[in-house]
Parts: sequence; C-alpha cells; structure tokens
Amino acid sequence: MDTKPTFSELLDTAQGILKSVYGPNSHYTTTYSQYERGYWGQIPNWMGEFLSGHTNTQILDIGPGWGGLSCFTKLLVPCDIIAIERKFYLTPLVTRLLDLSLINGDVERQAELLWLCAKFGCVIFTEVIEHLNFHPQPTLEMVHEIMLPGGRLYVSTPDANSSWGKAPGQKDLDEAPKFDSKVHSFDNPAWVDAHTHIYTTVELKGLLVACGFKIRRESSTNNSWGRHIQIEAEA
Repeated sequence: MDTKPTFSELLDTAQGILKSVYGPNSHYTTTYSQYERGYWGQIPNWMGEFLSGHTNTQILDIGPGWGGLSCFTKLLVPCDIIAIERKFYLTPLVTRLLDLSLINGDVERQAELLWLCAKFGCVIFTEVIEHLNFHPQPTLEMVHEIMLPGGRLYVSTPDANSSWGKAPGQKDLDEAPKFDSKVHSFDNPAWVDAHTHIYTTVELKGLLVACGFKIRRESSTNNSWGRHIQIEAEA
C-alpha cells in the first residue's frame, strides 16, 4: 500500500531538488541548506497540517530566499505562489521549475504591488522581519489586510534573548520610523540589507497581536549562531 511522504520527507525532497538545480558548489548547497531547517523549526509541519486542508489557495512568500519553503509547498499541495523580494537569490531556472510569480519589489516601500493580488490564504515570512528598514507595524497590518480570514502567517526570526543579542545600533522599536510615501521613496533613505532589529518572543508576539493576528503556535530552535523563534499566527 502506498503511503504519503511525511512533511520531513517532503522537505528533504525539496532541498534535494534545489541542490540539484543550484549545483554542488552553490552557497545554497554548501552552506544555507544546512541551516535553514534550524531557522524554520516546526513551521514546515504547521504549514503541512494547515495546507493539507486548504488546497488550491494562493500563497505569498515574502523574501523567499533560495526558495526552500516555496518548493516544499509546491510538493505539498496544488497552489499558486507569489514571491516578493527586493534582492532575489532565486535563479530563473528555479523560478520556472516552481512556477512562481515574482514581484521584484520592496514589501515596505511598495505595498501597493500586493494590493493588486487576490487575497492570500497563507503567507510565508521567514527570516525577513529582522531585515525591515522601517517600523514593521504598517507592513504587518498590510499583510493582515491582504489575507483571507482564518489564513495563516508563518514567521521565523532570530531571538534577541539568545547569543544573537540585539542588532548593531538597534534602538527601541518605538523609535523606528514608519514608512511615509510623502517623505520616503524606493531609494530614500538608502536600503539597508542587514539585521536592523532582532526581537524577543514577547516583543514579536505583541507586535503580531497589535496588527490583528491571533497567535496559534510558537516554538524555538537552537542553532549555531543562537536561538530562532517560530510563530504560526491566524489572520
């Protein structure tokens, strides 16, 4: 009797596919693929449980990186995935293989790009929030607005209450500027591609709740550079 692969086995397959496409000497194959599962923790299992009952939904991958969770999701259920990122690591071959719709843009500074899409049943937001250049609340409120009621948001990020500590020069979140299209633009101020704010679990959960989300599950994992937080939130 045929048995369905486990979520872990599907993730193994997804990583194997990406390694074969990127090649044996790529940064993904030699380095990143060894760490990403530690960043995600329980998120692939949570996604598997949720999406198994929500097929043919539209999914948004904010900052897809090398495409690991998008590839996993494509193996899991029939779905359409839109990925938005300012600096893509995805190659054209991977994009075609996964049949991804790409938006080359900044989720903070060009939120209007996502308002043009149908509403999303699932949003992947892993290893991204710590890179945002502005206060995250407007971005998270926008994400909440473009999601279907009951949809799921999956967030992972380094934990400030671990050896990660705070980002260099990090201030209190209340001091972070909020994006204002009358003042700011795509290139002003210049985009910073680095960790700008590293969160504690309490801080991150409070932020998500303030933006309209309900916390469904949380976990954490210890990795080479410190602990990572994982949260499943409901829109």
